[in-house]
Amino acid sequence: MGSVLVRTLLYLALAFCCVIMLTPLVWLVAACLKKPDDLFSFLFFPPVGKLSLRNFGDLFTEISFLRFLMNSCFVAGVTVMVQLFFASLGGFALAKYEFRGKKPIMVLMLATMMIPGQVMLGPLYELIYKFGLMDSHLGLIIPGCVSVFGMFLFRQSMLQIPDDLLEAGRIDGCSEFGLFWNVALPVWRPMTGALFLISFMGTWN
Repeated sequence: MGSVLVRTLLYLALAFCCVIMLTPLVWLVAACLKKPDDLFSFLFFPPVGKLSLRNFGDLFTEISFLRFLMNSCFVAGVTVMVQLFFASLGGFALAKYEFRGKKPIMVLMLATMMIPGQVMLGPLYELIYKFGLMDSHLGLIIPGCVSVFGMFLFRQSMLQIPDDLLEAGRIDGCSEFGLFWNVALPVWRPMTGALFLISFMGTWN
């Protein structure tokens, strides 16, 4: 009896939480089906006679929605591809090469990850303005081309690849970039897919 009561209360609590979380979504759907004059006249859905699909028509006739959508896809797509390329190169270098100043550089890179993105908005805006990149795709793409998080993600993945595999490639006459492109990158496919999704969502937002 006690377990049934606990389970019932648990289901009721979960149902209550679902209602709270779904309420904004239901309100959004209702707002899409209202005329502009009725937006705040009804809490949720208006009477059937007042339902309208006008907002969806205005979306394509009153504003350049498709152009905005294509701009977003272009900026997000290009940014993510460039970011993946540089992040994988950086991760490869940090994992498989020893060079002077490697540890201080890694510490400095990790320190930059502790800086909130909002703090960088002002300086970044000023930098884009001084370079004359305002109102351009490059002004949106260039700041997101390098991801320290992506570099360390690739580095941790690359550490699991045996050095003997790279040495075998060198013996066969493969260049260093060839080792990266033909040996390491195929092994990174799961990591590449994961970072692609993370970066695309972040860039899109």
